[in-house]
Amino acid sequence: MSVVCSIHAGICLTGQSLGKTPAGRHRAVGILSSASAKTEKPNAELWHRFLKKERQGLQMKIIKWRNAYNTGIEQFDTDHHKIVDLIDTMFAAMRDKSSREVVEKVCADVFFYIDYHFTNEETAMKAASYPDLEDHIAEHAGLKTEAERYRTVIMTNFPAGVPEFYRFLRNWLLHHIQVCDKKYVPYLQKNIEDR
Repeated sequence: MSVVCSIHAGICLTGQSLGKTPAGRHRAVGILSSASAKTEKPNAELWHRFLKKERQGLQMKIIKWRNAYNTGIEQFDTDHHKIVDLIDTMFAAMRDKSSREVVEKVCADVFFYIDYHFTNEETAMKAASYPDLEDHIAEHAGLKTEAERYRTVIMTNFPAGVPEFYRFLRNWLLHHIQVCDKKYVPYLQKNIEDR
């Protein structure tokens, strides 16, 4: 009996699909094809561990939000959560070896939302008379420039650059929130209290 029959038997035994990603399907084939040639039954323990990991992988956050990332400014914390979700989506697209069109869409979503967030953040800092506004705006401009560079690399030589772009976004965002954004918090909170 072939691996295909073993896979079919695995699906029937569990009532689950094999996996949502090519990598997941490959792991499933490996688990099922390692079944005994005589019994043609998949290793149930390995199979259930695989399914559990696949289900977790579909729901798992790559960037785990920590309280240290909260600024205490609700609007911007909400924005930061959304950006983290978009970066997680970028990771999923990379992990799943998604098509160029999918990666382009994810990039467009990331760029749109970051621009939206930066505009709102800069407006709030200006209204609060934040003294380091120009430096913060320069930090935002630097991200946009570097992100555009990665986007060009990705789109001209797909899929090269996708993992680096993901890592750049993740590292930049977490550093930016914890270091740069935390500096404006007292000014924005005072401005909110004074209204």
